[in-house]
Amino acid sequence: MKIPLLTVALSSALCGLAHAQELPYQMPPRAIATLVDAAPIPRVSFSSNGQWMLLQDVQAMPAIADVAQPELRLAGLRINPRTNGNSRVSYSTNLRLRRLPEGKELLVQGLPAKARISEVQWSPDNTKIAFTHTTDNHIELWLVDVATASARLVPNLFLNGIFGSSYEWTSDSKTIIARAVVGGRGEAPSTTVAPAGPVIQENVGRAAGARTYQDLLHSPVDERLFDYYGLAQVVKVGLDGRMAPLGQPGIVQQALPSPNGRYILVKKRHRPYSYTLPVSSFPMRVEILNLEGLVVKELAELPLADNVPTSFDAVPTGQRRHGWREDAPNTVFWVEAQDGGDPKTTADIRDRIYALPAPFDGQPQELAALPLRFQNIYWGSDKLALVEGGRWSDRHETIWTLDLATKTSLAPLFDRSTQDTYADPGSPYLQRNTLGRYVLATDGNSETVYLLGNGASPEGDRPFVDELNVRTKKSQRWWRSEAPYYEVPVALLDLNKHQFVTRRESVQEAPNYVLRDARSTKVTPLTKFSNPYASLGNLQKQVLKYKRADGVELTANLYLPPNYKKEDGPCPH
Repeated sequence: MKIPLLTVALSSALCGLAHAQELPYQMPPRAIATLVDAAPIPRVSFSSNGQWMLLQDVQAMPAIADVAQPELRLAGLRINPRTNGNSRVSYSTNLRLRRLPEGKELLVQGLPAKARISEVQWSPDNTKIAFTHTTDNHIELWLVDVATASARLVPNLFLNGIFGSSYEWTSDSKTIIARAVVGGRGEAPSTTVAPAGPVIQENVGRAAGARTYQDLLHSPVDERLFDYYGLAQVVKVGLDGRMAPLGQPGIVQQALPSPNGRYILVKKRHRPYSYTLPVSSFPMRVEILNLEGLVVKELAELPLADNVPTSFDAVPTGQRRHGWREDAPNTVFWVEAQDGGDPKTTADIRDRIYALPAPFDGQPQELAALPLRFQNIYWGSDKLALVEGGRWSDRHETIWTLDLATKTSLAPLFDRSTQDTYADPGSPYLQRNTLGRYVLATDGNSETVYLLGNGASPEGDRPFVDELNVRTKKSQRWWRSEAPYYEVPVALLDLNKHQFVTRRESVQEAPNYVLRDARSTKVTPLTKFSNPYASLGNLQKQVLKYKRADGVELTANLYLPPNYKKEDGPCPH
């Protein structure tokens, strides 16, 4: 019998595939591999007393084993089912402590082998540092004693990290509030079981526009997986090793201790879930627990937010944005829309801010009524808070001052378009207070704030540090980045002495940190990081400007080898 030529060809191809050999990953030329494997500049953070700088060596590139980890995409989250944490994390691999200003460096001892470090937090008293370490199958909590530069594991605790930060310090620097994986939860739900029936979605509400989201729930199996990996128990962890559960387990999205550490603000998501919205729109219960785990106040029971208009500054009705007033011992606050959550509705008042102090059994106090949608609040003291509101339709933004002691009405401090970057006044600088909470850095009279900005200008970004009197609206510029350096302020260490830290770099110099004295203009180097791409030499950069065929003007950056001449011909060569 004659066999068709096509059949012979397919048979040959299949045979070839059947005998294909598994090849290892191939390496690029050494020069390229050296560039890819070059260690990035370390991350840094500073103790709030300005005495220590923590340097975190950063993982250059994730290993193939990390990239190949499984990933679940559920309710807008990306979860690593092996670790019960986020599937996409940039890890640090080492920790070093450096004394300021003399620069004596201590390598932290006792770190786990092949460390994968994240969620690094200083204790309020700056004597300890906590961090998480991600193993192959769980997330651990570790502690560093700053004085001895030594690390130790907190035993018998596996953290649930799918919602981000999995723990918080309390104000005594001796206790941590963590979200832990619930012991004895059993095996994960099977994803291979045949469904009992079809997935049915029914719209029985009003007709409305809807946004589209990625990584949503799609089936009852997804719901069970979300329940499994989201389930967490709030735990009080003492540095002496003692632990105690607080409240009942659930899908705990946040567990935030009050500034004085006596209460815990807990946010739990629960059913019914949605197949068209992410977890941020799921029903939520907001409670306040005491340190014995008892519910002292249920603040809100919020339904599924499935009727929110599609405008970018549209919000659900009812309470939202619950948090602690950071400058008070134990006062909770929240925001409520006054326009039905729809920015297209005509309304003189868009949002109201309410607060309720412990023991949380009185009537909420109105702090402010905003003509724009609430965006943020910067707590400072009884005399000063800064409230930020905005309107998306015309990119309008206003920042008001608020005197909480006298309940003085809002006074505009800045009123601008967010698209006018040249007029951007910068962002208020926050520093940790004695309770370890981030509040406005101010003077003794709460009349001065400090602004750090990008400094957009016709010459490019020129970052700056400003001192602003919020009463007179007069500002004093401490410092501004000047050529040939690009320099960014990262921390104000001493407000009275006008001392602060910047990250400085240039075309020839790698980024490094320096201590600046704005009064004497003295500059003290804090780090001496080498250029990780020194093998490239001092590249020549040229900015090319050209016009596209349709008349649109474009620019491009062209990098050429050192000492390149046109006669050398095109690159690469």
